[in-house]
Amino acid sequence: MSNFIFSPSNLKTFVQCPYKFKVMNVDKSVPYVQSEAAKRGEKLHALMENAVNQGWDAVSKEYTDEKSYAYAQGFISMVWNLKNSGWIVRTETEFATDGRGNPVDYWDKTDKNFLRCRIDLWAVHPEKATTLIFDWKTGKVYDCDRLQLQANAVCMKAKHKTDKYLIAFCYLDSGAVKQEEIDIGDVDLFESDPLKFACSPCLELLSAIDDARRAFAENKFIKTKNMFCKWCAVKDCEFSGA
Repeated sequence: MSNFIFSPSNLKTFVQCPYKFKVMNVDKSVPYVQSEAAKRGEKLHALMENAVNQGWDAVSKEYTDEKSYAYAQGFISMVWNLKNSGWIVRTETEFATDGRGNPVDYWDKTDKNFLRCRIDLWAVHPEKATTLIFDWKTGKVYDCDRLQLQANAVCMKAKHKTDKYLIAFCYLDSGAVKQEEIDIGDVDLFESDPLKFACSPCLELLSAIDDARRAFAENKFIKTKNMFCKWCAVKDCEFSGA
């Protein structure tokens, strides 16, 4: 595992199916093929970034996605209200950590880099203790993604040294918002003390990393049936397409 860098995306793949994680992120024997839904999401993310930085008028003519138009405009209005209230807003920012609380460059190699993430939007206020994180979503509404929340918070804390975070998953197709707060304190992603591990506010993240490290050590990546098997690109699996 010395040559692997974790991210919220590949850890979520591991939790869903360790075998898919291995062939797509380690062996890379199955190439990533961007779906039409993913292409749409990428385009809308780019438009949202421009609208956050330049205002809705800068993208209104380009924003031709009728399904999400009104909700996207509402979210941008909310962000600009934050900006006008003194919040400092940044978009598409890369963060990374060595796993022991120290920041590293996102593009650092595996001898330094352990966990990295890219955040759609984050905001801080000089008079507020909580950092806000916004994540733009398309498609079906799911419960708050605690693993992503914890990974984002751990990577951000390494650089900014703040403990409190609120992440809002903003669904462009429905206007729905799923949010959750976390106060992470000091988190060691190599934690071995059972009590500290079990009581950690980043339990989902630590558990995913611990299970992945064990899979690497034993070279055992189990095929696991899950709700995404129907669309899986890994064809040498009895669950593919099921």
